[in-house]
Amino acid sequence: MSAALAAVFGVSEIVAQLGITAVKLAAGARRIDDDAANRMVERMRADAPELSGRLRAGITAELSGEVWTVKASAVDPGGRKGGSREGADYASFVESGTDPRQPARAAADDSFFAGASRKGHPGTDPQPFFWDNARAVLGERFDEARALAGQVESDF
Repeated sequence: MSAALAAVFGVSEIVAQLGITAVKLAAGARRIDDDAANRMVERMRADAPELSGRLRAGITAELSGEVWTVKASAVDPGGRKGGSREGADYASFVESGTDPRQPARAAADDSFFAGASRKGHPGTDPQPFFWDNARAVLGERFDEARALAGQVESDF
């Protein structure tokens, strides 16, 4: 009686194709991430109110290794009406607004409030420019990544 024998040929071809697929995925994902970071900055700058220009100029994206970081910063260099608020970053106050009954101590240190009286402060309305755009672009990025995976899968 003879033994049954089965052989699989083409393993090296499959491995080579997997390598090509990985390169395509990595290159496509990098392009998608680069585009997403740039779109976030563009949209946030477009939606940010402009008084001095510090807030719009302070919306940036930075690539560190493989990770993009998008941030908003607007530092008040001199305070207001004699108050000592030098160096305070007010980007989060623009995004979320302020409440006259509740000092935003979680978002600012004591130097922001030094010399400032909260008495009679009317508060400020939120002027969202950051999180709505971040969520929208991340949703688009997810859809683009899914489309890329589907394209690469169909090429395989």
